[in-house]
Amino acid sequence: MGEQGRYAVRGQVLRGKVTLTKQVLDIVTMMQLVPEVEWLLDKINLLEPKNILEIGCLNGGLTTVLASLGCEVVSVDAYDCETRFDLIKNGETEWGANPHWWNRSEIREIFPHPDIRFIHADSNKLKTANMLRNDFDIVIIDGGHDLKTGQRDFDLYGPMAGKLIAIHDINGYKNLHNVECFLWPTIFWYDVKMRNKFKTEEFSEGDWAGWGLLYPNESIESLFSLKPFVVYGPGYMTKEQREVVADRCKNWLKAKGVNRKVIVKTHDSDRTTYMGLDDK
Repeated sequence: MGEQGRYAVRGQVLRGKVTLTKQVLDIVTMMQLVPEVEWLLDKINLLEPKNILEIGCLNGGLTTVLASLGCEVVSVDAYDCETRFDLIKNGETEWGANPHWWNRSEIREIFPHPDIRFIHADSNKLKTANMLRNDFDIVIIDGGHDLKTGQRDFDLYGPMAGKLIAIHDINGYKNLHNVECFLWPTIFWYDVKMRNKFKTEEFSEGDWAGWGLLYPNESIESLFSLKPFVVYGPGYMTKEQREVVADRCKNWLKAKGVNRKVIVKTHDSDRTTYMGLDDK
């Protein structure tokens, strides 16, 4: 792809921010293939996001590039590479222990004030999700790739996406390459493609990595494994009353940063009981 074609869409959407993004891309190294990152950036630009949530950042290469597009980026990772870097002494080394890219001098010279908020926390914990707003334009999931961790991240943060959910390392579903390393993205994306209910896009440059884009619609709830929030109300409740209770519960949950389907059931008691919210 030529230089003009590579940045054509980006130039139209960003109105002059192309230069900064290209400078950052030329400096930053990341755990992703550059052509795939460029493809992802072009897709993101078309949506003109104001904010992005990134689950899993390691050294923050992609985080820095995303912020250079001119939007707020909130990044969550249980591994704080800068703390580990400061603790390493006596010539010892540790893979991934380096300052975040957005704090390195070579980036600061051209991009001194990135709108980045880094949260050092376990993304699988409900209390971490509750620290965040629940209405990001874009959610990027690239954290733990085992089945339990990956699905939990999707359950907690997927509902926060208004325009796009981007999943990294989906390419294994095509040729079963490195399936053990990329187990959740592989199985999840295969499931998405087999259901054929969603608008998706994907791109990969080689036989690993790859980005899968999932555009939320009314069928997306079928991909979440979280149990519904169940409300048991008095048996005399009408359908309209149950709908009012369900709406109130949804608003209460959203205020806590939790997106969950609400089901209202009735029982013989005259009390209203709330069940279903867990933190497993």
